[in-house]
Amino acid sequence: MSTLLAVAQARPEEWLAALDMAYCRVTGERRRFQVIHALHLIDEGAIDPAGILVARRQEKICGVQVCVSLGGASYLFWLPATHGHGDPASLEDILVQAGLAWCRQRGGKVAHAILPPADAAPAATLVRNGFVRATQLQYLGHDLHHLAAAPATTACFEEFSPAHE
Repeated sequence: MSTLLAVAQARPEEWLAALDMAYCRVTGERRRFQVIHALHLIDEGAIDPAGILVARRQEKICGVQVCVSLGGASYLFWLPATHGHGDPASLEDILVQAGLAWCRQRGGKVAHAILPPADAAPAATLVRNGFVRATQLQYLGHDLHHLAAAPATTACFEEFSPAHE
């Protein structure tokens, strides 16, 4: 039985399975939503499916690396994901290296990843392969369910016209 591993672009019939594996850190209904949303972004042209790289062993997907072009020469890397491989760290390294080569072939100059603090340990794969921690982002959010009443204002707004110059 051959244990030959091959990394290549995901075929269209593999996109669903590859994205499902890519979102392995997300659970339940949120995971399904993320996968459907990513497929929608592929349909709209926002994600180039050529950047969905899969590792196959005997035609079975055992790992995925997603690289998204952000325009210019910049690429966004998702964390690699693996399943059913003897040494996940070595497969993750292979996937990241394949992703970097894919970006370089397309004229890429910058590859980066934006990760929540919870993904610090899995990000070690990216660090091993040349990514450096550039900054720590602080995210602020609002659920928009409990909004304060709009403050009363006495401001008066007028449409701009050349007469007001």
